[in-house]
Amino acid sequence: MNIRTKLLIGYLVFTATLVILGGWSAWHLREMGGVSRNIIANNYDSVIAAQDMRDSLERQNSAALFALLGHREQALKRLSEYRTRFDATFQGAANNITEPGEGDIIEAIRRHRDAYYQQVDAFLAEIKASRNIPSMGAGTSGAETPGGSESFIRLEPLINQLRTDCDNLLQINQRAMVAKSEAAAGVAQRWFVATLLIAGSLVVAGLIFAFFLANRIVGRVQQDGGAHPTTPPLGPRQTCDCSTDDGSRDRLAV
Repeated sequence: MNIRTKLLIGYLVFTATLVILGGWSAWHLREMGGVSRNIIANNYDSVIAAQDMRDSLERQNSAALFALLGHREQALKRLSEYRTRFDATFQGAANNITEPGEGDIIEAIRRHRDAYYQQVDAFLAEIKASRNIPSMGAGTSGAETPGGSESFIRLEPLINQLRTDCDNLLQINQRAMVAKSEAAAGVAQRWFVATLLIAGSLVVAGLIFAFFLANRIVGRVQQDGGAHPTTPPLGPRQTCDCSTDDGSRDRLAV
């Protein structure tokens, strides 16, 4: 096997190793992308759902206040809109339970939501009944009736409990996002160090191979020159047969 073939084989092995290293790095980058997608799918959507549910609750509370102030039709329209939005968002969160304890929070939201809806319906019915009492006069509002004010006050503990439940859902997913992000950062750091070590090892191996091959070539030429002191100078594109003590022969073109 001549020197050209040995050089070609050596560089092919080195190139193949670099290709394997590049493929390994690309695979790990893809894995990191999968971690990011899992964080978004498992936790970020639930964080947004918790924030949307809390916003819908505030809107429903405002609608109840509208009813108390005598704007019942406007209150019913807003209440229906934001109940629908709350229920749709809640269903999405219920279908995306991924963390320990998240299921209990979802059930607490479901239970307290139903209780809140029942109390709001009772409040609206009481407001409607107060409008139908002839002695109250046409200009009387729900806020002027003790029953309407008392019913509205009874809504406060229920909506506060729902706010707390939504905050718990938000916090459990935020903590999970932070934990997963830190874990992913640690894995990425380890992969970076491993890739750097492998690349450095390849560079060192390549340098060692290059020096070794250069020494072999120079040594064989010197041996051949010492063995044939009367050999005339080689012309362009002539070759020199070089041999070593182990019996191998290489052909060097000059």
